[in-house]
Amino acid sequence: MLIRICAICLLFSLFSCGEDGSKGPTAEVAAEKLAKQGIVDFNPNNDTRPLDSLLRLDSPKPGAKLSSPFTVRGEASTSFFFEAAMPYQITDEQGNLIGEGFVKPKKFLMNKGVATFDYEISYDAPAGTKGFLRLKNNDASRVDKFERAMTIPVVL
Repeated sequence: MLIRICAICLLFSLFSCGEDGSKGPTAEVAAEKLAKQGIVDFNPNNDTRPLDSLLRLDSPKPGAKLSSPFTVRGEASTSFFFEAAMPYQITDEQGNLIGEGFVKPKKFLMNKGVATFDYEISYDAPAGTKGFLRLKNNDASRVDKFERAMTIPVVL
């Protein structure tokens, strides 16, 4: 009887894991899901962790119509912050830089390894400009292959 229970537990744990043995979906599967919402997961190092387990953006949502200033709100892994700052960029559809800076955390939840943020961003662009908001990890090494970023379409 004990062997059967152990076998059932083993099977359950195998089927409840992602392809790489981690809990939940793989980064690739999660990126496809995010792409359907218009969110781009920049992941050149093929990090196996799903982006939404590292960075959750509550506001603005993809396709949101913004006005300056607007509030960016969410939660990110503390690994996205270096010296209490997470970089952001605002670009137009052609990739021209409209604004950039650093999102500051509102609160570090060290026991969970995350930081919440609720930060006001200002920009200068004509109303109706289609563009992108990009939040990325603040990697102290400045090596692009270690970069992980979320890009969402917005209307400025």
